[in-house]
Amino acid sequence: MLDQIQVNYITSQIRQQNCTPVISNQLVLDMLFGKYNMAPAWADDIGYPMEDRTNLTRMAQFLYVQQGDLAKWSYLDFLKRYLLRLEQEKANVNRTFLETVAKQVDRLTFTQLAHDQLHALNFAAQEEQTGDNPLSILARLDIPVYITTSHHSFLEEALKALDPMSPGRDLIEMKLGDLPDAEKRNS
Repeated sequence: MLDQIQVNYITSQIRQQNCTPVISNQLVLDMLFGKYNMAPAWADDIGYPMEDRTNLTRMAQFLYVQQGDLAKWSYLDFLKRYLLRLEQEKANVNRTFLETVAKQVDRLTFTQLAHDQLHALNFAAQEEQTGDNPLSILARLDIPVYITTSHHSFLEEALKALDPMSPGRDLIEMKLGDLPDAEKRNS
């Protein structure tokens, strides 16, 4: 846990544009699923046999050994189904709408499902209500480059909510096979 001096230092470095924020997928998982930690449910879904059922990295490695490149598809498909199931469990929900979305879920990306269809992360509305969404806070900072390790485009959506003309995107997809041999041995 960071103390206040460390937080102040990091904040100062960001304001001076002396660092580039690297945003992990965990931030969005916490925002979307909150108290509903999805990791144990994914462990059940993939038949993960170990006891560290909240370690997404280890579970992804396990699935990659079992399924190869299908592991990424499996994870993203699980996230979509899990999010849709949580929405269906809510009390005041439009069931007809969710049935329509469920029929389209295979054609939707995770971003399209969560942001465009379910409005689980609606940055423009959240900005008007509280302004405390972590991605919206990051988007308000005067930072020229953001790096994310995520499969979704929620940070881009947060930037668009502030200025529809602002974000540009470069996608760099890396796999272990893309690394030079020396880097593979050290990872």
